[in-house]
Amino acid sequence: MMNSEETKVESKYNEYMKNVYKGSTYKNRYADVLGAIAVIELIVSIVGATYIWKTMATIDRGLYYSSPEYNPFGVGLSFTILIQGIILFIVMQTLKTTAKDVVEIKNKILSKE
Repeated sequence: MMNSEETKVESKYNEYMKNVYKGSTYKNRYADVLGAIAVIELIVSIVGATYIWKTMATIDRGLYYSSPEYNPFGVGLSFTILIQGIILFIVMQTLKTTAKDVVEIKNKILSKE
């Protein structure tokens, strides 16, 4: 007797779940935000690398006269920040694309049911 009641409850639940998701679509609101953050991060890293390059790429050395000299730390730091910004931009754009694709796959699966 318990089995028939459990079966009825399960069938009602399954029918309810099919009707709940029928015709509904998921929307990924945060993928576009991730894309905007990626662009902002890229711009900030380019500006930061340019600023560090201008201020730290050369240093003045000399006791009686100053002559500009190459500063490897400043150049390395500016290149590192620029490369980091580009890599982070690529990773965030990849995550954005992946998130949008997952939503499309989920919507296709739900539309088949």
